[in-house]
Amino acid sequence: MAGKKVTAARQVDTAEPGSYSAAPNLLLKVKPTGARSWVFRYQSNGKVVEIRLGKAGTKERGLAEARELAERMRAAVRNGIDPKTVLKPKHDAAALTFKHFAVAYIAHLRATPRHGKPRNEKAVDQWPSTFSKWVYEFKPVGASVGFGDKRPGEITYGDVKAVLTQRGLAALAETQKRVKQRIGVILEEAAKEEGEPHRYNPAHAFKLETRKASSVKHHASAPPEEIPAIMAELRKSDSTSAMLLRWSILTACRSGEARGALWAEIDGEVWDIPGARMKAGERHRVPLCAEALEILETMREKRLRDHPRIFPGERGGLLSDVAVSKVLKRVRPGVTAHGMRASFRQWGAKQRGMSREALELALAHTNPNKVEGAYQYDDLFDLRKDIMKVWGNYCGALPEGDNVVPMFSVSA
Repeated sequence: MAGKKVTAARQVDTAEPGSYSAAPNLLLKVKPTGARSWVFRYQSNGKVVEIRLGKAGTKERGLAEARELAERMRAAVRNGIDPKTVLKPKHDAAALTFKHFAVAYIAHLRATPRHGKPRNEKAVDQWPSTFSKWVYEFKPVGASVGFGDKRPGEITYGDVKAVLTQRGLAALAETQKRVKQRIGVILEEAAKEEGEPHRYNPAHAFKLETRKASSVKHHASAPPEEIPAIMAELRKSDSTSAMLLRWSILTACRSGEARGALWAEIDGEVWDIPGARMKAGERHRVPLCAEALEILETMREKRLRDHPRIFPGERGGLLSDVAVSKVLKRVRPGVTAHGMRASFRQWGAKQRGMSREALELALAHTNPNKVEGAYQYDDLFDLRKDIMKVWGNYCGALPEGDNVVPMFSVSA
């Protein structure tokens, strides 16, 4: 095993006694007795620290699982968090629920002065009251739901939406706003505690309705005929914001879904977005066209260490919507990133033979007809794959001569 490296799962079971590198900061140690174990090694305050990760082997902890764990621990170190917090005993896993973290955070509030003075007890008491009444469990007709007993990483956009739009709370604008903020704080604190500070937070993603306007406001979109020229301008820049805009146009996804895209969600030529990150709370598979795959390769070359995000912001966090909007404003003033989804839908409606259902699924729209939706199990992936390929080709077809739409410079 030249270079003392483990590169394949089977080598974990066959490696001779010694120490082998399996990934950044991850070592496989094999004793003369044949005992095998994983070790996470890193530097803290100038000293080398080693943390045992348990037994190694295909019947114990395999190579893929060990690498995934090491990546989470590296993320913790990068964010100034003790990587040991990532390691949770299996028998404790069920106890690490939303309620567990909420109770711990409320206890922290009570014990921590604010601006050097004790906190207002009544204000702190509102936290457990809020969660007990609205979040841990509530009972609509014929059901008992809530996410007090769920682990934070398993709480979806749909879970948060169900809590915030329940009868009684939806009518109390200020209370609803406070409940949303407090859920977001607990999910954020739980993510930090579990060594995943950049984890998707469905409470932050959920937008409260402003009190009803007289009419529905639509996102400004560009005519489909302008998309190839817009894409041509965006290709002139290699900035992360420009890359993300191209990606969101090619995949017809929402801005938040694109900005939160993770390398772990890429499966070959498919972007597999978990339900926890989707507006409807349901998994969404996106077939990737040739240009989208090229963007992935470019971003992979720019990737810093093992950063989990495909399109990270300047400080490694979530790229801001404002940064993306600024780039689009320079290229095509008057339209929005979300409006590009409408451009895709308008384009699809003009294509002969394209399935309306497949186009709606490509946009991750749920069926407004609840009866039809209940029987729609197929995500029409093969049809959508063909649609996205044709859309990708269209986006790459630069108009010529007088048909070119004047655009501003992306780098202006």
